Amino acid sequence: TDHPNPRILSELTGAAMAEKGVKVSVVRLPQVHDTVKQGLITPLIAQTRAKGVSAYLGEGRNRWSAAHVLDVAKLYRLALDKQEAGVRYNAVAEEGIPMREIAEVIGAGLNVPVVSLSQDEAADHFG
Repeated sequence: TDHPNPRILSELTGAAMAEKGVKVSVVRLPQVHDTVKQGLITPLIAQTRAKGVSAYLGEGRNRWSAAHVLDVAKLYRLALDKQEAGVRYNAVAEEGIPMREIAEVIGAGLNVPVVSLSQDEAADHFG
C-alpha cells in the first residue's frame, strides 16, 4: 500500500476479492485517445500554451504508450466476456513515444521553445 503508484490500491483490492472467489479482472490503461481528446496530451498542449514553453523531464526518455478509445472498449468487452478471475489486461497499441519527442512536436506546432527540466524545475512547471 505504500507503493509510489496510487493505482496499486485498486490492484491489491482486486487481488483480495479474487482470492475470495469474486471474478475480478484488471484493465491497465495507457493514454486513451480519439479524434477529440488525446489522453494527457490535450492538457499538456494547454499547459504549454499557458507556460510558453514545451517541457520534458531530464533527457525525456520516459515513454507514453497510447490506445484508441474504441480499441480500449473492445478490450473491456473481451475481459467481461471471458470473466477470468485475477487476470490483468494491458491496453497498449504501441510501445510508447519518448516524452522528448512529444514535447518537440508540441513545441513545433505551437512555435514555442522546447526545454529540458530538472526534477526541481519539473515540479514547479508541471505541478
